[in-house]
Amino acid sequence: MVTKRKGRYVATGVTAKGKARTEKANLTNILRAKEAALAAREAAVAAREAAVSEAEEAAKEKKQQQEPDADTRTPQQEAREEDAAKQRDVLAHRTGSLLDKSQSRSILLTYFELVQAGVEPNKAILRTASTLRVGKDKVFKVRTHWWEKSELLTSSGAGRGVSK
Repeated sequence: MVTKRKGRYVATGVTAKGKARTEKANLTNILRAKEAALAAREAAVAAREAAVSEAEEAAKEKKQQQEPDADTRTPQQEAREEDAAKQRDVLAHRTGSLLDKSQSRSILLTYFELVQAGVEPNKAILRTASTLRVGKDKVFKVRTHWWEKSELLTSSGAGRGVSK
């Protein structure tokens, strides 16, 4: 703006040059603020990614510790599983039934051994089913209806209404 003072014209208020300088300073400040915010976001994302990768590594290690390898089985356990599988083949061929008391006993013993060895119960069911070559539904049935462990471990079915 230009005003007349004492016979002269004097520029007062904001000039175009001053306005441009102010605008440039404001834009510079805004740009610096955006750069600082972007750097902060990038640092937060990097920290999050590092935390996620550490959590994934910890989960992998925990999973490896919880899952026993196939090599952790003792030779006695392997022999017992092989015997149970042979017994199952003979029993199925002879009677056509897979769930008499000896089969239930072998399923239950194999399942309890795996659980006591530290295998997760659902994985123990799957492993028992694959070892004895029976369906996992049969392992579920024996596990849920096992009345008392001592009755299935005994050789006679007396007391459970089993007749010979």
